[in-house]
Amino acid sequence: MAKKAKKKSSVAEVHSDAGEPAIAGLTLCERYIVDNPEVLSGFSLTIDGSESANLRVSSCRGPVRVRVTLDRETGGAPRLIADASEVTDVWRDISLQAFASLAPGQNYVLIWVIDGPADDWQVVSELSLNQTVHYRHLKKHRPGVINGEVLMIKVRAA
Repeated sequence: MAKKAKKKSSVAEVHSDAGEPAIAGLTLCERYIVDNPEVLSGFSLTIDGSESANLRVSSCRGPVRVRVTLDRETGGAPRLIADASEVTDVWRDISLQAFASLAPGQNYVLIWVIDGPADDWQVVSELSLNQTVHYRHLKKHRPGVINGEVLMIKVRAA
């Protein structure tokens, strides 16, 4: 008699104490990450400056404001490249055309700070180059800290 292969458990099959599928209690942001796992590229991204760059954000549990700045790694005045208010659960595209003007051979810091009135907001961020996702992360509000994402952007020398 052949043994049945034991089926591996997936996130969707994990159940709560009440016997309901645990996925039922997830926010839209958490479900998105279950279906599209996080892509964390070592918090560094190398570009040549000719790519079509885009940051896409979506919020759960309340609207948030996302302010995006770009600065040389060596310091200076951060350049505000986007200020998106009222980001909700509808995806918001933020163009990163500023990448095209970055100096070859230099390193930069891309920061997007998230702020909202709710104490338990969540934000999914995706950074794409030429429509390929290179960074995807679910950020949850943490009291007492600056809630933001940071990526080092390295521009290839010409």
